[in-house]
Amino acid sequence: RKSEGYTCGIWALLHIISIGVAEQHHHVIGDTSRVTTEMAAVTIHDYINSFLGCKICKINFNKLYQKSCGKDERGCKRFAKDKHKGRRVDPRKNPNLDYWRDFALWIWELHNSINLEVLRERKKIDGEEPSSEEIQNAIYPSVKACPNCRIRNGQWDKDAVYSYLKSVYWPEGV
Repeated sequence: RKSEGYTCGIWALLHIISIGVAEQHHHVIGDTSRVTTEMAAVTIHDYINSFLGCKICKINFNKLYQKSCGKDERGCKRFAKDKHKGRRVDPRKNPNLDYWRDFALWIWELHNSINLEVLRERKKIDGEEPSSEEIQNAIYPSVKACPNCRIRNGQWDKDAVYSYLKSVYWPEGV
């Protein structure tokens, strides 16, 4: 797969940050205050809007961010409450690994959605539709890179995806 340079570097950085939040949240900021996935999502939003040069990517990121986080730039509704309990999350008291891993999976979902939107928009300029092969090449990780990431019916095995992302972006616990 052809590298896109700076934009691919931004995505690699976002994946590293997202795995880092999941794996190291208990070490961040000290005893009384912890990073939250909500805070990390807002920080990523601000970073993308300040540093991502790909206009199509930035527009698509903001559309998808608003869809999952809402329009309030001070928070992200996807991460504001514990999905299982419906209460506001206190990161100091939340050992639920799914809560922390969901942030890395959210970045991965955004990455794939934006890859597909950029592909469609580029093909549309030429009056074409993307082929099945082009769509499969745009989705990350590929079946070849992570054969365990997909279940037989084509659905994602999110535990396997998280393990794959961790092995690529947080090898040996960094």
